[in-house]
Amino acid sequence: FLIVPFSANIGITLFSLSSDIALFKKEAKATNWNAYKLNFENGYRNLNKGKYKKALDYLNKAIDIYALEGAAFYNRGNAYRGLEKYKEAIKDYLKSIELDSETGNQYAYNNIAVSYELLGDYKNAIKYINLAIKAYPKDGLYFENRGLYNLELEKFKQAEKDYEQAGKVYLKYKNTRMYEDCPKKKNLIHCQMDSWYYN
Repeated sequence: FLIVPFSANIGITLFSLSSDIALFKKEAKATNWNAYKLNFENGYRNLNKGKYKKALDYLNKAIDIYALEGAAFYNRGNAYRGLEKYKEAIKDYLKSIELDSETGNQYAYNNIAVSYELLGDYKNAIKYINLAIKAYPKDGLYFENRGLYNLELEKFKQAEKDYEQAGKVYLKYKNTRMYEDCPKKKNLIHCQMDSWYYN
């Protein structure tokens, strides 16, 4: 998995195909499996490079060939989000969850929440970030994002609680983008947080 931040508090996760068999639970009915794999991988590579239009073109082709793989919809959602087409991104993230109810839901839910945030819809952002937290309560980023949404809704006490919870979770599970910045004193809270958190 690769995390590509859009801003201090926003992360994207890209899913790659690790093998022809590992990610496919349903019987493959693609008319041309090699073409699907090639388009998927080209889409994935272009996402990594920030070439969202090219990524979208390749992922559209992959989905046309085989429309039962959640990872393709998830990555296409990332391409749409990169192109600032947030409503289309949300639809694809939801489709990815429908097709793959176990792998990656936390990331899809988080990205749905972030897409709603970018649309200025903080109530729906909270709805979906709560699902991300429920799916994986060990990631401080989700609590930090919920703090931002509550801040925007002027629910200041709840926002403060969310930020404090983010700090506790970051420290407990050492799961943060800022962790590598403080290799000598990993237990200090400021090593786990960035300036956005303190702001």
